[in-house]
Amino acid sequence: MDEDPSQDSDQDDEMGFVTASLMKPEQYEKQDKEYLKQKKAQLAALGKWTHINCLRQNARERIQDELLRLLVYVPETDNRSKDDGPPRSRLNSLLAAVDLENVLQATAPPLPVEDLPGGSVSFLFERTSETTTDDDAEALSLASESELE
Repeated sequence: MDEDPSQDSDQDDEMGFVTASLMKPEQYEKQDKEYLKQKKAQLAALGKWTHINCLRQNARERIQDELLRLLVYVPETDNRSKDDGPPRSRLNSLLAAVDLENVLQATAPPLPVEDLPGGSVSFLFERTSETTTDDDAEALSLASESELE
């Protein structure tokens, strides 16, 4: 009877109990490599998700989706009401970035859960698509060509 070579490899994967003296290094090295590939693929899938702690002061800045950004609770403070004014100049933006108060506010500990109103979002997983459509790819290539000219 002719056996398909692919069936032989399937049987090797499911060999069951084998004494250590009968094991060949090629057999377990192949299984180890396949297992590592599978784990790397699973970890890579996690890397596509953004994990956002919504209790942090700067959580809204990290959220790309406008609707989700509106759902995050932000306590009203004097500093936030100043930021809602007219757009700042580049110099003022740079000064604000190095301003000690802003740095301390950005690195402040997260809000305690007890201070949140009921139903608030405390942690968010956001996933964005990294693939572009053909139209988007053409637009990007045309834009880069026009910049080079």
